[in-house]
Amino acid sequence: IFHHSCLFLNYTASYYICTIVHPCTLQVLPCETKWGTYSDCLETLLDNWHIISKVCTDNRSSIDPNINCEVHDMCLKRNMENHLVPLKKISIANDKVQSDICILSEVTDIWINLVNVFKTLYEENQIPLSMVQKLESRFDMAFTPAHYLAYILDPRFRGIKLEEKQNEEAMDFVLAYHSDILPDILKYKANTHPFKECMFSETAVGDSVHPLTWWKSICKDINSETMEVVNQLHTAVASSAGVERVFQLLDRFTQT
Repeated sequence: IFHHSCLFLNYTASYYICTIVHPCTLQVLPCETKWGTYSDCLETLLDNWHIISKVCTDNRSSIDPNINCEVHDMCLKRNMENHLVPLKKISIANDKVQSDICILSEVTDIWINLVNVFKTLYEENQIPLSMVQKLESRFDMAFTPAHYLAYILDPRFRGIKLEEKQNEEAMDFVLAYHSDILPDILKYKANTHPFKECMFSETAVGDSVHPLTWWKSICKDINSETMEVVNQLHTAVASSAGVERVFQLLDRFTQT
């Protein structure tokens, strides 16, 4: 009901605002194939709520009573405001994730931060516990030991935000499939040769230095399999959005 009310109001808002009140104002309608549009839908609707309310008040006799009822329903408006808070956080995270250059370690950090933000929102009574649990469930569904290993082997993160269980899953993954690289990982964690302390300085692990470049700087001093695993982990992008765009462009090209 809430979802349909938002759609209903935004379609109404689009008509009245774009054609009558403010022709230059564009309302955003949700689209399942466009990430973030549900958040944008609520945000633009709330931003223009006062305009919609005035339109309905000034034209009460000519506007459908159901529309008037929806517009002046403050409970619905509060629900929208409450839903927008977590939706906006998810939308921002999705925008980062769908980047063509977002790698596994980065998406892991983004999602861990998102889960922590949701936990904070719950503690502040802004969202229900069920919303946090659903996000955690989706996290557990999407993330694998390979993600955790990539997060550990990224010198910017070094697995610092991983839970003990997640760290163990990553190490079990190494033992099961790449046991030869374990000595290098232990040295990496302990900051011993060839992983010198200066290599973990803020300058050395800043955003200007790609994690793969960082590892290549010591490739002669580590196991070749370690370098191969690192190469696979730090070149795999986190989202297929880029691939989807390529096929969309190809489809347009073949139709012209």
